[in-house]
Amino acid sequence: MNSSARAPHPRVDRAVALFLVAFIPIAAYVVFRLPFRFPPEAMIVSPSLVFGFNNAVAIAGVVILLAVLTVFQLWRRSDAPGRPVPTPWFYEDEEVAPRDRIRWRIFALMAAAHVLLTVVMWVSARTSNGWRIDFEASHFLWRLQLMELFGARPYLDFQHEYGPALLYVPLLVHRLLAPAGVTLEAAYYLSHLGASVLGMRAIVVILDHTHIPRVRKEVAFCLLAAAGLMPYMGLNGNLVRYVPPYLSVLLAARALGGTHGRAWTVAVVSTLGVVNILISPEIALAFGLGWGAYCVFVGWTDRGRAILGLAGLVVAGAIGAVTLPTEYAGTVFSFSGGANNFPLVPAAHIVFYLTTLFVVVPTLFADALSGEGRPPALLFAMATICVVMIPGALSRADPPHVLFFGLGLSLLLLVQAGMRTRLTFALWAVAYAAVVIGGSHLSNARAFYGTSLRSLLHPRSIVELVHPQKSQITDAQLDRLKQYPPLGLPFCSYGTDRRTMAQLWARRQIDPEYYCGIIGVYSEEQLARKVADTIRHEYLLVRKAWLTPVDPCRRHIATIRSSFIYPGPLSCKREALESDLAVNRAIGTHYRVVEELGPYVIMRRADSS
Repeated sequence: MNSSARAPHPRVDRAVALFLVAFIPIAAYVVFRLPFRFPPEAMIVSPSLVFGFNNAVAIAGVVILLAVLTVFQLWRRSDAPGRPVPTPWFYEDEEVAPRDRIRWRIFALMAAAHVLLTVVMWVSARTSNGWRIDFEASHFLWRLQLMELFGARPYLDFQHEYGPALLYVPLLVHRLLAPAGVTLEAAYYLSHLGASVLGMRAIVVILDHTHIPRVRKEVAFCLLAAAGLMPYMGLNGNLVRYVPPYLSVLLAARALGGTHGRAWTVAVVSTLGVVNILISPEIALAFGLGWGAYCVFVGWTDRGRAILGLAGLVVAGAIGAVTLPTEYAGTVFSFSGGANNFPLVPAAHIVFYLTTLFVVVPTLFADALSGEGRPPALLFAMATICVVMIPGALSRADPPHVLFFGLGLSLLLLVQAGMRTRLTFALWAVAYAAVVIGGSHLSNARAFYGTSLRSLLHPRSIVELVHPQKSQITDAQLDRLKQYPPLGLPFCSYGTDRRTMAQLWARRQIDPEYYCGIIGVYSEEQLARKVADTIRHEYLLVRKAWLTPVDPCRRHIATIRSSFIYPGPLSCKREALESDLAVNRAIGTHYRVVEELGPYVIMRRADSS
């Protein structure tokens, strides 16, 4: 009897081994080679276009591979004796016992780490002349200045790639604290810290509702909170931007199963939907599709609850449609069309992300499809959100984008590993820390500072990274700027140093454009608008280095090798739209240098009298 009970296992193991032997090379071909056979045709800003790589084909291939893995898992379960019941991932409606919750001192420890990082970012911002680890923050501060000084509106008066909350919250904090002497920049960093704390709290809530031991919950929380310690990223790279779809589905599911009444349920779901909409369009899309999948799944057994859940989603969508302009969703359309994509190469962070996808998502789908009711529906929704986040990770595809768009997926990976042996959990945790967190920091150091792998091994090199830079422009040169009318800055915050820009803002001597530099300039239509906006100025302030000739092919190859930490072969196959070079050509055609000021030149339109 015992021998007959064990008999199926070797057969299943052989099936798994044979399946993996076939699946791994096929997956590698589908993701890394097949997209080259379908090169994109549209003339857009996209390194993938330069190399002839079609990210849409790769993403579609990944989704098909996930479906194949899901079917294979379902087949294995149907073939297993006794039809085993899947292990539950989340508590349903019951309260989590205090002994199973993450301890507050663990949360306080990671919160203190984020406070320390924010202080370091703030000190660096105050002592460094150039935009360094606060490079991404400079774009947000530029837009906040436009709102503060000119009353400009996001999406309508200037381009903004994210949700309105990422601008209006810092602005509100500033207006509340300005009487106490808090500057706009300080309010931004306070908002960044507050968002980080909220993001960590969201992670705690999700992990607390999982069926894994408390110690493993705490390890998982520390890893995910540490992933948010990214000084190079602004509010666009904050935990609070990427966790909400997963938390919102969990909270909405509990509200739908509660006893507070229909109005309460609709109010909770719609509120959660609005929060996601305010954060970012792709995050709103992830929640909408994830919650929609939940309701459809529940609808097979409880149509009334499904309709109630969908009603809340409709209310949230209606609120967003009424209050936000169509430009709000512009980045989703741009990126889905291939704009600003990087080709997928077998770099460590991409391979790890794909491995995580293939381990977690099919299991979630298979566990969901093996049951019915609300608990399996939650797994189905979580898996759906992971799938919706794939384009965000595999379009830009650099380590920071893969880390953040894969944050919820990584959380679910650690939960899945936490339900298994201690060794399994430890191996996945170490791999995540080394490949994803460590790789992202290494990538950012190379991309933002141009540091080599060897130099990072020396403490002196690391000290030099945060050492304050000397000002490249003198007081006398800054005073010379006073004689000019408001200037156009075609390259926005990254075209000037901090000191010069602060002086120009203080004097209201900046003539703003719709685009902050070339951010969001991806199509020929957008480029035409940017060029027209730039050449309308009588005077421009331009950094000399931006006007030097650049080989776009070499630049793209260097970017991938430094950011992706990938030394493999790359070859350019065609030209793409290079928005910065096009703007440079327009400046060279329409403007002439009238004065040099340190690293800058003042240029005047050639047809001016």
